[in-house]
Amino acid sequence: MIRVLGIGPGSPNLLTLECIDIIRHAKHLIGTRRQLAIVEKALAIWGSNTELLEWHPYDGTLNVLADLIQVLLDKEEIPIVLASGDPNFYGVGDWIKRNFTNEEIEITMGLSSSQYMFNRIGQPMHDVYMTSVHGREPDFGLWSKMKRICVLTDNKWTPNAIADEMIKRGDNPILYIGERLSYPDEIMTICTADSVPLKEYAMNVVVIEYER
Repeated sequence: MIRVLGIGPGSPNLLTLECIDIIRHAKHLIGTRRQLAIVEKALAIWGSNTELLEWHPYDGTLNVLADLIQVLLDKEEIPIVLASGDPNFYGVGDWIKRNFTNEEIEITMGLSSSQYMFNRIGQPMHDVYMTSVHGREPDFGLWSKMKRICVLTDNKWTPNAIADEMIKRGDNPILYIGERLSYPDEIMTICTADSVPLKEYAMNVVVIEYER
């Protein structure tokens, strides 16, 4: 069996009680150093004893993650894999399902960065096109037909790259750019595509709003 836990966008205060309870009873926890640090802070808040918990850090590379999971499965242990945000929204949950088809997989939802973002900007989510550009090309033609789009970005399709392409297409929507969401140094920028600040962006979510 493999368990996948959504741990939210970043703040240790945003882990669900269900997630905390699962971790309290866990033996093996797999995550990036950032994810493990979030959990460690959350457990400190709840006063949980972690002496019997084994931490298995990895660098975010999926083949390394696969090896860690398999080693624990071979020992008949239950790997618990941490996932940023919600594992079911462009997260590691689907990847694990596709790569460990012979295993029972249980996924525990978490608060997604998109949910957090919309709460921060005070906008509804019911008319939003949700997508990600992690390892995929944006469909700008489709986006231009939508009223509102929420995009999980990557190192190639940064807020600047997205805005530049929209300007080339003759579009100039409003962009809400949320960096390091829920962390103490969170940054929120609201601007039109033609005025997106040219800079290095930390991990971020972009909401694009067209006037219809």
